[in-house]
Amino acid sequence: MKQSRELETVKIACKLGTTLDYLATEAVSEAMDNYRDKYFELKEKIIKH
Repeated sequence: MKQSRELETVKIACKLGTTLDYLATEAVSEAMDNYRDKYFELKEKIIKH
């Protein structure tokens, strides 16, 4: 009985871990998109001047 509880804990930890990894990846990719947009905006302004 104790072993199955440990197994459940491991399953939950794995699920949480992948969820956190996914959220972190999502946040980073969103930040990179914003950065890329700003980079191209600035680049266009510099080229125009």
